[in-house]
Amino acid sequence: MSDRNSALRTVRLVLVCAERNHNKFWNAWLFPHLVYVEYGRVGYAPRPHHYHYANKTAARNKFENLLNQKLTKGYRDAPDNPTQLEALDWGIFGDRAEVFAERFEFVVEIARKIERAWHLQFDSRRGVFQSSLGQFSLSKSRTARQSLNRVRQNYQVPNSNSLKFAVENYLSIIPMKVGMHLEIPKLFPTLESINEQFHLLDEIELALDILAEIRQNLRESPHANRTSWIDWENPEIYSSPTPVTDDRQILF
Repeated sequence: MSDRNSALRTVRLVLVCAERNHNKFWNAWLFPHLVYVEYGRVGYAPRPHHYHYANKTAARNKFENLLNQKLTKGYRDAPDNPTQLEALDWGIFGDRAEVFAERFEFVVEIARKIERAWHLQFDSRRGVFQSSLGQFSLSKSRTARQSLNRVRQNYQVPNSNSLKFAVENYLSIIPMKVGMHLEIPKLFPTLESINEQFHLLDEIELALDILAEIRQNLRESPHANRTSWIDWENPEIYSSPTPVTDDRQILF
């Protein structure tokens, strides 16, 4: 398959609906003669599919047709915004090399906690947290907090639409380990379970802040040899939709 960074267009969609037990993603990349698709249930291995065409127009038409089909079914934009420590040349940071290496190790520890609770992995080659829903960012975390606050406000009324919409919106951002059956009472049975999610958001935001600091210092480094850091300089970034502020706006 072609390099995804060279795609003419990239789309990441998600469908979360507690009533229908939906917790699915659909990602697509448009190339001049190819439409590449990955789809499946969040947290499970994606199923790939290739559509080959003789020209760019045919490929683009197929891409738009597939996208419209998914949007009609209720999919919407997924909010965007293994460690290899020994492979990174920390000497590039000079006197601060040891400091940044220690901070990176701290990020790795946070990543292990996150991976136990969410289907979110840390890619040390690029310095990003990644899942089938896309690359994780501070803006995503802040939007997730809004939804989680609504979950906390409504969790004692398990059959309410407000709780259902809040959970669906949260899961469209945070790839919790839901399994094959999406049952809200089991996801958030107590206030403590909700507070655990807030704690995880605190942890990953701290990790993202550290990564941002390392990346900023990397840009300012006077050293020329950045071979082991080249993927950090241009991480894959996906566009982020406007944060949802009203539960009623996220009906599927």
